[in-house]
Amino acid sequence: MTESEIIPLVTGPVSALGICLLIGLGAYRILSQSIVPLIRAAIDRHLESVDSMAKTHQAEHERIIAAVDKVDRKVGGIYARLGDLKESA
Repeated sequence: MTESEIIPLVTGPVSALGICLLIGLGAYRILSQSIVPLIRAAIDRHLESVDSMAKTHQAEHERIIAAVDKVDRKVGGIYARLGDLKESA
C-alpha cells in the first residue's frame, strides 16, 4: 500500500469510527472507575443518614407514646377523683 492509499483510510470514516470507539471506551472507563464509586458512596452515606433518622424517630415515637399514656392515666385519675367528689357532695 502506498502513502496515497493509506491517507484516505486514516482520515476517512473508518478512522472516525475508530476515534469514536476509543472515546466511548475512555468514557466507559471513567464512568465505571470513578463516577460510579462516587455515586455509590454518596448513596450509602444517604441511606445511613436515613437509617439514623429512622432510629431517632422510633425512639422519639416511643417517648411520645409513653408520655401520652402517662398523661392519659393522670387525667383518668383526676376524672375518677372528681367522680368521687361529686358522689360525696
